[in-house]
Amino acid sequence: MKIASTARTAAVCLLVLLLAACGGGLSGEYGHFVGGTWVPIMTFKGGGEVELELMGNVMVGRYEVKDGKVYITGGKGGQTQAFRIDDKGCIDGGMLFGTLCKKP
Repeated sequence: MKIASTARTAAVCLLVLLLAACGGGLSGEYGHFVGGTWVPIMTFKGGGEVELELMGNVMVGRYEVKDGKVYITGGKGGQTQAFRIDDKGCIDGGMLFGTLCKKP
């Protein structure tokens, strides 16, 4: 009985640790190379903050990762945009951003 209880507790702790590790999901710079030069587009900071850089402008927003997508809220009116995360961990930024992968 004690072994089963200990095993169950260990399994629950492992699940909690895995979920905590995946919860934030993203960190650092995501972008792509253009002509051999790294171009960061999204920089995921701690505390759910993200910076989006496009054509020299930087917008600061908030992000949340859930259901295989990153939801970014920011800009005027606090609009939320969802971006799919592919099986390689890259972000599908659509026609505007293209595919954004973590800085190597």
